[in-house]
Amino acid sequence: MVSYHGKKDASFGYTQSFMILREQDNDFPVVAHRCSERLMYASQEWEMPSDYPTPCLFTTGGIVIGDDLIMSYGAADQKAGISWVNFAELVEYIKQFDAEGRKVE
Repeated sequence: MVSYHGKKDASFGYTQSFMILREQDNDFPVVAHRCSERLMYASQEWEMPSDYPTPCLFTTGGIVIGDDLIMSYGAADQKAGISWVNFAELVEYIKQFDAEGRKVE
């Protein structure tokens, strides 16, 4: 699993989502599943920037402890936060999307 960062627009800002890669022998990994939904985005008042208008949230690291994925993240290039999610549930959710980010029916 890999986190990725993208910008929706100037008001929603920079967000974070996740993809699952599949390894290939003697080649680069390929995307197997990509969640096109923004799973992490600035929503709390303290996560909003004070120096510029566009919100920005990005993960900076993560570790699995027990059943949880615990991630540190930057908010507005000014603050840091910690978030957590059940790792297995996150993986299963991401697997609902194909490599292009379309929901698999």
